[in-house]
Amino acid sequence: MTNPFLQDIKKDDFSLYTKAGNNSNALTMTDLEENPEYVDAIRDYMVDRKGKQFVDKDAEDLVDAFTRHMRFFNTNEAVTISEAVYMKKADEDKRKRAGEAYKLYDKLGNVFVNDGLAGAVDGVYDYISSIATSPSTYFGLGAGKLVGLGAGKLAARGVVELAGQPVGTKAVKSLAQKAYKEAFKDGGKEAGQKAFADVVNKAAKTKAAYAAGLTGSVDAGVATTQDALLQDVEKKAGSRDFYDIGQTLFSFATAGLATGVAMRSLPTEIDKTATDSLYKKTRKARFQTQLGIKLSEEKKKMFSERFLRAMARAYKKDKKYRFFRNEAFKGEKFFAEKLAEDIASKGKVPVFSVDEGGFLIVKEVNKKGDAPLLKGKLEDVSDVDVEKDKAYFTAPLLSKIIGTKKDGTYILDLAKEAGISLPSGMNMAGKIAILLRNLDKKTALQVGGLVYNRTGIHLGDTADILTTNLSIGVSRSIQEAAQRLQTVQGNALNSSAALVKGNVQNKFAEYDAVVRELADEADPVKSANIGGYIQNTWKRLLVSAPQTTAANVFGFGQYFAANSVAEVLQGSALGVLGVVRGGKLTEQGRLDLAQSKALFQLQGQKLKNFLDPYATYDMYMEILEGDPKLKKRLLETFAGGVERTAERFDIDEANKIFRATEGYVDIANKISGVRLQDSVTKSQMFMNSLDKQLRLQKGMTFEEALNKGDFSNLDNDVIDKALDETLKSVFAFDYTKAGKPIPEELATYRKLIARVADTPGNLGSSVASVVENVSNTPGFGFILPFGRFMNNVASTAYHWNPITGALPFASAVAKGQKLEAVEAMSRGLVGGVSIKLLMDLQAQSEAKGLAWNELETGGGDVIDITNTFPFSLAMAGARYINAVNAGGATKELREDFLNQLAIGQSATDLQFGNDLMRIFGMLETMYQNGDGDSVKTLFNGMSGTVGNVAAGFTRPFDPVNRIVGMATGMDTAVDRRQADGLGKLSVNGARYVDNIIESLRGKLMGEELRVGIREGAVYDPSPIRTMTGVKVKQPRTYANMVFGMVNMPEWRVGMYSGIPEHDAFVNKVMTPLLEQEAELLLRDRSFKNASLAKKRLMADKMLQNVKKVMRDNITATPQREQGLNYRRKLLDRVKTDRMKEARRISGIKTPIRDMTLYETEVLEATIDIIKETE
Repeated sequence: MTNPFLQDIKKDDFSLYTKAGNNSNALTMTDLEENPEYVDAIRDYMVDRKGKQFVDKDAEDLVDAFTRHMRFFNTNEAVTISEAVYMKKADEDKRKRAGEAYKLYDKLGNVFVNDGLAGAVDGVYDYISSIATSPSTYFGLGAGKLVGLGAGKLAARGVVELAGQPVGTKAVKSLAQKAYKEAFKDGGKEAGQKAFADVVNKAAKTKAAYAAGLTGSVDAGVATTQDALLQDVEKKAGSRDFYDIGQTLFSFATAGLATGVAMRSLPTEIDKTATDSLYKKTRKARFQTQLGIKLSEEKKKMFSERFLRAMARAYKKDKKYRFFRNEAFKGEKFFAEKLAEDIASKGKVPVFSVDEGGFLIVKEVNKKGDAPLLKGKLEDVSDVDVEKDKAYFTAPLLSKIIGTKKDGTYILDLAKEAGISLPSGMNMAGKIAILLRNLDKKTALQVGGLVYNRTGIHLGDTADILTTNLSIGVSRSIQEAAQRLQTVQGNALNSSAALVKGNVQNKFAEYDAVVRELADEADPVKSANIGGYIQNTWKRLLVSAPQTTAANVFGFGQYFAANSVAEVLQGSALGVLGVVRGGKLTEQGRLDLAQSKALFQLQGQKLKNFLDPYATYDMYMEILEGDPKLKKRLLETFAGGVERTAERFDIDEANKIFRATEGYVDIANKISGVRLQDSVTKSQMFMNSLDKQLRLQKGMTFEEALNKGDFSNLDNDVIDKALDETLKSVFAFDYTKAGKPIPEELATYRKLIARVADTPGNLGSSVASVVENVSNTPGFGFILPFGRFMNNVASTAYHWNPITGALPFASAVAKGQKLEAVEAMSRGLVGGVSIKLLMDLQAQSEAKGLAWNELETGGGDVIDITNTFPFSLAMAGARYINAVNAGGATKELREDFLNQLAIGQSATDLQFGNDLMRIFGMLETMYQNGDGDSVKTLFNGMSGTVGNVAAGFTRPFDPVNRIVGMATGMDTAVDRRQADGLGKLSVNGARYVDNIIESLRGKLMGEELRVGIREGAVYDPSPIRTMTGVKVKQPRTYANMVFGMVNMPEWRVGMYSGIPEHDAFVNKVMTPLLEQEAELLLRDRSFKNASLAKKRLMADKMLQNVKKVMRDNITATPQREQGLNYRRKLLDRVKTDRMKEARRISGIKTPIRDMTLYETEVLEATIDIIKETE
């Protein structure tokens, strides 16, 4: 990143490099605004460079936009490159006008002597904005961090040294320990500690210096290239006579020095931030959690009392003393006895035992064999010692220990009542084992006696042995039951699910849930899914582009900002509620006020996390390492719900093709930044949300929660909420799962309100399941690639607006969920205010002739925001509401809004849905017309779709492709509609590598694209900014402005018939006339003052008149190629039945677009005869 202030001084204060210098002859902004010659020169350049909107712009706004553009041009390499692209394509007249404008800017004084304080503030703001949007800013800092992280590796090779030894982590540790020992001998402990710290500090500074040097070099290289390009542009414009090597060297030196100093100012390893200190606590807590959770004596006692009562209550229900012992063998006893009889009939001895799964088994041994484990009655099988005979508990006994929610004996609920929190990272079985191991001695002995008297299972004679055996027995039994269930499920024998339904459902519900959770954690039996893997690979490559990464960051940023505003509103609402409910005089009032304060204080912690993303990420990963299920949920997908890996497709990892493919995908994911972006955004949101839930649910911060020394405060209630909010922020939440059931204890009217309010959400879950199933089905995923993202789009729109957002609010109120109700209200309010502000913005944009998806920047560029969700959705909605209110809503605008809401975002950049419908249409036409050339027709139709799919696999090459196109001039868009057969396949399939191929061939892959809205070639005017997610449009025309005012999309302006060659010709010749007519319409007072509906009619009429003139001119020479194409176009519009009959009579089966003049004339004559006879 070049230093803007030094750059500015360089250009204005050093006469060596400028014509004016910083003297009394320097111009001010006021000079430019008040001198007509200056204004005209600037206007001519800005009209050429930015568009016709500058024709009537007042002088002050014109000069402001010009100077802002020039500041960016001089300091932002992306804009410098876009200026180079413009100059490369500009004719001599445009270059000359640019040169005159450049000279004026060179005479302008620097920002500190220009129009006082206001001018200085504006100038400084422009430079800060330029730095913030400059790719090299982040590239430089990112390189610095990479250097810092990788210095150890470099040190291992001897690149960085301290005291003659490499500065790697192990080397520094060794040196520091050695220094400590030597100093300790002479000066004791304090001297040793100081020597240790000195070595570490020196190593950190050496490493930082190395990082600063490398980063400065990288940035200096960027600055040098930028300055060389800038001077080349000025030479082409005629404002510079020769290349100045001194200026380039100056740029190199200032950029390298500035960046190096900046990097040295960053914290080193020894200069830890508060967030980094918190990371250490997090890491320590994770290790302690793995060693075991410790409960206080008070909580042990409270839980033990509750558990003993629950066990006694459970057994009290049984009418028969030994009911559960007998029930333990239900379903097994008959088969065991039958098998024993068969064995005995063979003269062998039946041996009864309990296998490792808790099942009764019968083995046959010879009379001379070993003594059997158990003999006699089957009831004696359970009369064994847990540890000695490895006995397992049967389901009835386990269900008694685990308990049920319905009768209030569920063991995990008892723990919660006792104030015990258990980490979310533990499954239910693990939590139950910990609780049983922590029973107090008295209760343990009582529970042991209870179990023995009812089942005959001896758990031990002392409390310590008894609790250990009880815990081991339960854990082992649950695990074995889960393995049996997982085996059944893996073999698709789901009849086991029926065992917990009907009469036994209530009795075994919680037991079944615990077992099933453990079964779900095991890897299911899988089979290779090649089709699914290919589709998954395609999706992962499709999102591996810098512009996708930028769009994800922008989308997350919008959600993050909106959510922060909503949290502040939640805090305000809770504060008001707290006052209303008695303030500090009542328990409820104190709770509301505390939660209100927590939400306000949370914003400060969020800022700290944002300013130290590396330590925040480290904390995030520590928590994930302690919770495998959570780690899987957060790391299994990228933003938008695209799976990160191919694990679930069970492809042989040793397969060379698989390994090569995964290597390619992995590199693409990393280079495009999609992995880094996903990790950083999720870590920020998760840590913030985790802190938020701890504050709201437990009244403690994340740091305070760690003071216990483990993760016990990070229980399911906290983690689940944080997980949900994180996935929603990156549009990867799974909406296929139904919401929580309505509590049974609610009053009837409350249940009714909740049920009605939840209906749209429940219906949405059903639809979401269909969408995701379609998206994940091999083949269909190419048509609807991002089903989960589509579901998140719809849900975000549903919750963040005051109309439909009122339903979640009503549901939460009916259920008595205070925090959920306040959250729903706040989000609806944020969405409502945002829509109103955007409606005002869209009204202004419409008056300027901007389409709903266009924004004008301060420098005069117009950018396309179509793919900046959720902002794009809100913009489309705001323009549509304005149009409805004005009585001028159009079909196209409504479709754009619905596309933003659903399919349009899911199939961005690839027209799969349109291609599929086109193929269906061709099949129908072939059937109706009896087209003899059906194979060719179908192939032409399908080739575009196949090409689009193939293009997805090369998406990672898009950045290189754009740069090559810019450098070689092969960045002109081609008309894909004119391609045919294999040509269409290659043109569509090479969309991300076409510039590379064209540069090697020396020519375009197809015909140059022509559109009706503007003259000349279609190209990307700012390829670098496109790669950063900012899609700049070509200079605006009068036609752009007219049709933007009436909400007519650009594609509707041009000619689009079934004859692409005809359309291309008409678009080329009609553009000058259309531009002339559009200018006249814009200057027509009646058009300016008309209603939206009237303006649309006037614009439509103007467009039809222009097209009529084109038709008249073309039909005047019907035998020429253009006239023939027009006649083919008319044939393409003939009714299907009539065309079918004409083809039958004439015998002509050639596709319309390939017909000769003779065939066209014959078919025309035949159709005329048919018309006359009808």
